[in-house]
Amino acid sequence: MPVNFSILRPSFTLALAVLTVLELGACRKKKVPEIAAQNPAAAQISRPNGEHIIPQTRPQIPSPTDPVSREIENVTSAHARIVWNEFQTTGDADPYSQESNSALMGLDTRDGLGERAIIKEKGNYTRPILSTDGKTILFTRRSREQNANGRWVNATTIYRTDWIGAALVEVAEGQAVDAWRDPATGLEWIYAVRHFRGSRSAGIIATELVRYQLDDAKKEQVIFEDAKLTPDNMQVSRDGTRISGLFPWPNGGILISDGKTFSTRKLQIGCWTSLAPDDSGLSWVFDGEHKSASIFNAEGTLLWPLKFNAPALEHAQTYHPRWSNHARFITLTGPFKDTGVSGNIITHGGAHAQVFLGRLNERARKVETWVQVSHSDLSNSFPDAWIEGGETANLVLAPSAPAKTNAPAASWPTTPDGLLFIWRNRAALNNWIGRDGKTNEARLDAHGTARFGRSGELFPDGGKFEIEKDENKPSPLFLRSKEKPDFAFEALIIPLAKTNPIVATGGLILHTPSLCVVGTENTYVVVEASGNVEFTVPATPFHLVVQHNADGITVFINGQQTATASAPGRSLDKDAFVSLGDHWHGGLKNIAFYDRNLTADEISKNAAAQLDQIKVLPAPAPQVRLRGKLVETSKVPTAESIEPYTRALVAYVYEVESVLAGEYKDKRVLVKHWALLDRAATEGFPREKGQSYELTLERESDHPELTGERVMDDTGAFDMQAWLDVAPPRLPPTR
Repeated sequence: MPVNFSILRPSFTLALAVLTVLELGACRKKKVPEIAAQNPAAAQISRPNGEHIIPQTRPQIPSPTDPVSREIENVTSAHARIVWNEFQTTGDADPYSQESNSALMGLDTRDGLGERAIIKEKGNYTRPILSTDGKTILFTRRSREQNANGRWVNATTIYRTDWIGAALVEVAEGQAVDAWRDPATGLEWIYAVRHFRGSRSAGIIATELVRYQLDDAKKEQVIFEDAKLTPDNMQVSRDGTRISGLFPWPNGGILISDGKTFSTRKLQIGCWTSLAPDDSGLSWVFDGEHKSASIFNAEGTLLWPLKFNAPALEHAQTYHPRWSNHARFITLTGPFKDTGVSGNIITHGGAHAQVFLGRLNERARKVETWVQVSHSDLSNSFPDAWIEGGETANLVLAPSAPAKTNAPAASWPTTPDGLLFIWRNRAALNNWIGRDGKTNEARLDAHGTARFGRSGELFPDGGKFEIEKDENKPSPLFLRSKEKPDFAFEALIIPLAKTNPIVATGGLILHTPSLCVVGTENTYVVVEASGNVEFTVPATPFHLVVQHNADGITVFINGQQTATASAPGRSLDKDAFVSLGDHWHGGLKNIAFYDRNLTADEISKNAAAQLDQIKVLPAPAPQVRLRGKLVETSKVPTAESIEPYTRALVAYVYEVESVLAGEYKDKRVLVKHWALLDRAATEGFPREKGQSYELTLERESDHPELTGERVMDDTGAFDMQAWLDVAPPRLPPTR
């Protein structure tokens, strides 16, 4: 259905015409080879029939004899077992365990054999995990296929073996993520994800979390379903009431049980979540630099960063971080370095990545010491460690402050009936229950210079956010009858100050093929094929509702009816795309679409809740303007090198030559710049060392929206306070 843009300025009309073009990419089909044949012993695969399987180990000795085992026990002061997989192609890596060319590796400090292959025949050994007594080894055989739409589809089966590499036992369908022993019954459970959905990246997305009894997989329980889960990395607390996870990537958080069901709590954008195996409630989300993790307490409050600072990993990235069964010990792999090869640094930079074991101090504030576990010339992935006595070890925690609650208030929306879409802010999980009773999740693709603001709002800044459609099912936003035009759009609008010269250029707050909301200065227009509605808005943040039905279009500002048009509205095209903030320079949050009109009472109550949100929007951050000479740089990544991320910051260090405004006393300053947005390098990057640049800066600590963003930092400024370059990043005009 054509949209009438006659009320728009000519220059803006041309821009909107360009914005309606959709680009479709061709997809190819690719299949990863099946797992290679095992050795005669391991090739014998049996299926459990309920009998107890006794795992075997090599003869045990009273104390370690090989140098690595002695070094490990000097750190653990206890017997330790560690398993991982090792990619068998020299000079290459398989950090996601996608191929069938690895060996299952292990080290038992009390068998005298040191680092060795438990199953050396090439195969797929995804996420090997140890049982709670350290004697049984479980792993997942994984195969994946790329369909005609370019989505990866996964098939997985869980197997078990032991420390002599006994004949494999097929346990169940799915991917194993953790082992947990019920303290009340003593039963051993294996937690796993299954029912996989296609994803655009190589990562897998499941829709169900289950657990199986280790010795009788027919006895299973569904733990969590009707939601997307990314299994790297899921772990269970000692009492079984908390599970770390991604819901899905990049929404890092935990599942929390109320005694009956589990619910999700988002903690931070990031990856590779992990949970302390005691009952401290501490968890982490791996950060965007892949050099540290953010530690959260049981209430969800951010406590401190935990730096993964092993000397052998300096100036490099790490991966696969995971708490062991002992609350004081963690494992990870590294180094992952930029080798100049096109592609993801994790994929191509870990050809010599090794397994490391780290010991935390008793409060988990830092890693006290590291020991390198593997010493091959090959790439190692997915370590898991068992430390004797870990089942009783506990962290010592100081009393914590009450958790800070994230916006919005629980009173918004007043009535969620008929929700087609909801996006609150970046800190929220942004899901809702549809009319069919199923959980839906809002997913947005950022294009151009679009990113996030300081209160977690969408900040298009000349770009746009497009609502992602799920190829597996029609988006609930479009599940509406063409004969029923009832529809409502709601949002909290955060305009830029009128003094900002880009405000006058205007832009689309909402764009659909049948209805648009256009903002220019203080005049907004609802554009619809049957009629347009123009209305005046405040210069300050405000609550907006636009709804239409068979009688016409009605606009509400801060709960008050502002404008109407008698022309009947039209329903959205079910195959259409919907974008937010298209070439608009303000902010949007608390966005909702409904398949009905809201009542006057609902609008009034929703507006009151949003006006409360406006009161707590952050004040402008203090700025410093200075001139500095560039002395240290970080390499600007390619889009391929950071996949599946699409944007990244780079860290530069400048010598301060002069302070032009504000206050800054140090001689050097560490600055993070947006250098990659929407998979393209921003204008002016990379910069030249030795050149002077004028910088407008705000403290990184005043920008919580950066948490979890991909950051490239090759500088030596580990202990310097970081600042953000707040000059608007721009992409080349060819985009």
